[in-house]
Amino acid sequence: MDHDTRPYSEKTSLNASCDAKNWTDEIDLIDLVRILVRQRNIIFGMILFFSLGAVGFAFLSPKVYLAEAILLPPLAKDIEPLKISNVYATTVEQVYTEMIQNLESTAFRKQFFKENKLLDYFVAIEGQNISEELIFREKFSEVLQVHPKGKKGDFIIVKLQGNDPEQVANCLNNFISMVNTKTKHELIELVEDKVNSLKTSIQYEITGLRLLGERKLLDRIAIFEEALWVAKELGIVHRDDAGALPESLRNEPGFGVVVNTAGNPLYLRGTRELQAEIDMLKKRKNYDPFITNLRDREVKLAELDQINIDATKVNVVRIDKAAFAPQGPIKPKRMLIVALGIMVGLITGICMAFVMNFIQSYRPEVSG
Repeated sequence: MDHDTRPYSEKTSLNASCDAKNWTDEIDLIDLVRILVRQRNIIFGMILFFSLGAVGFAFLSPKVYLAEAILLPPLAKDIEPLKISNVYATTVEQVYTEMIQNLESTAFRKQFFKENKLLDYFVAIEGQNISEELIFREKFSEVLQVHPKGKKGDFIIVKLQGNDPEQVANCLNNFISMVNTKTKHELIELVEDKVNSLKTSIQYEITGLRLLGERKLLDRIAIFEEALWVAKELGIVHRDDAGALPESLRNEPGFGVVVNTAGNPLYLRGTRELQAEIDMLKKRKNYDPFITNLRDREVKLAELDQINIDATKVNVVRIDKAAFAPQGPIKPKRMLIVALGIMVGLITGICMAFVMNFIQSYRPEVSG
């Protein structure tokens, strides 16, 4: 067992020092308590002052209510009318992204702000004349929020704060309805524009095919007229008359025009047949039946003309929970404000107590 080998006098001195320190701490603590007790009126006065101020602020501050709406992506069937084969293809994600972007759009918010005359509402609350742009930017845009901001996948929450619970809920539902309607019409207009663009392209193709058909008709007439001239020169009136021609002449492709499926010169058909063909071609008023792919283009154009998107069957968002009038305000938090007031009053009172004690302690010395 270890024994303390220090001299008795040294041990006694150390114990006395520790006792003196503890005694000093006890005296200091007692002095502090005495100061606080002596200056209790100041402490209670500060607590009362700040508490009354906090109570006044808590009960005089306007109540702020929060309305929320939860939105979900549309179902596949909700955007089916927007999908036009070989014209426009979209997805649920693309449609939902467009909806969220419009909810966050400054242009849409400003339009709603003006159409619903919310400037008068905010001016009445502020009690002063503030510019419309300033109120929109610093007031309305601040109280209307989308959470989580910029999220394009899962559900989103749209929040709006206001001083009237009924009004704030109705305002939020109306805003979502406006954005939903306008987004729907934007997408429908986009599809219609693509359909009209394709129709215009097909119409240009049809016009081009008909012009080409007219030119081919004139070319065919010119070919037959040339063959008719050759037949007259050779005295070929009927197809049978060609048998009297020398074999070398009948097979000579450079003499006259070779345009027939048999590979024989066209003039060998004779003047009567050629003249009848020419007369028939000149009388032709409509070349459409002889234009390749024309009818296919017309069928496609007719199909596009039948496209009519029913806006009532299109939904760009699902409202999982519409906004309803909140039961209680989110601001001001009265109990918290009063508690903070008491705490600030207590701290301020204690500080003032020590200041007053310091002044009172040194006043006699200054006087002397």
